[in-house]
Amino acid sequence: MKNYVVLGRLWKHAIEFKTESSADRYIDQLQGVEYEKCSAEEIAARFAGFKQKQSNFNDNRNDIRSMITVFEYQDKAVA
Repeated sequence: MKNYVVLGRLWKHAIEFKTESSADRYIDQLQGVEYEKCSAEEIAARFAGFKQKQSNFNDNRNDIRSMITVFEYQDKAVA
């Protein structure tokens, strides 16, 4: 189930919705915003090793369960 919507470039915000259809309704409202739709497994694999902050909350209007904030920056000069 792809119920995460990832927004942002340097700071990534992965918004977890209760259902995939809730994520789709949220995406339908986005205009001019780059996003990705992911599953929990894809989020875990992609952001493994990055510093993360998870905020849990219950937004019944949008069926939002939580949001993960990740700083996804790697200095290519050092790598």
